Amino acid sequence: MEQAEGVVGALTESELVTKSDLVTEVAKLRTDIYRAMLIQTGTIIAAILGIITLLQ
Repeated sequence: MEQAEGVVGALTESELVTKSDLVTEVAKLRTDIYRAMLIQTGTIIAAILGIITLLQ
């Protein structure tokens, strides 16, 4: 965590990016991660339902 704070501090002090830019990018990344998790969960559920259907 301290390393991440150091990187954020270095980037914002050098004015390469603003904290607002970083917050936006982190929010986008979280959204992408949650979306991928939902897709993966749906795939697992579909596979389980398919197996159950085949076993009947």
